[in-house]
Amino acid sequence: MASSAAIFDLAEAYRASALLLLQGSARGRPLARFPARYCALHAIELYLNAWLRSCGHDPGDIRACLHNVARMFDLASETGLVLRKKTRADLRAMTGRRDYLLLRYDPEASVLPVHVNRLIATMEEVRTKVALRIGAFPDDLPKDGAPTCCPVARDPC
Repeated sequence: MASSAAIFDLAEAYRASALLLLQGSARGRPLARFPARYCALHAIELYLNAWLRSCGHDPGDIRACLHNVARMFDLASETGLVLRKKTRADLRAMTGRRDYLLLRYDPEASVLPVHVNRLIATMEEVRTKVALRIGAFPDDLPKDGAPTCCPVARDPC
């Protein structure tokens, strides 16, 4: 059974992949950004998984969420995860639109309405809160919990 730290590290790898893929994707070609979006969404799911594991949730119960990041957030909020209103709304919208399935299985679906910078901002906020919870402090993350900057947009989150 993987530890919350190991799951956080895996989320970090997906985050790094998302950021790298975004750097190489052509603007004006929305499908070219699908792999980056998928990696960012999967990183969010893994960060929430790390939070839940750190709170003692059973891995089987976490798997039962079936990629539903809104449900995972609901479970995490019961154990103290607090996110901004916009971030909570984004997580619910991602689940409601079934972004995870569209990104994986339907590349010809209409372009997802969430702007990629908003997705990255959501990922960064979840990452920061989870890192503080489990005591993981990557070099680019402030140890005081202050918001980080969005690596793609270069704007405050």
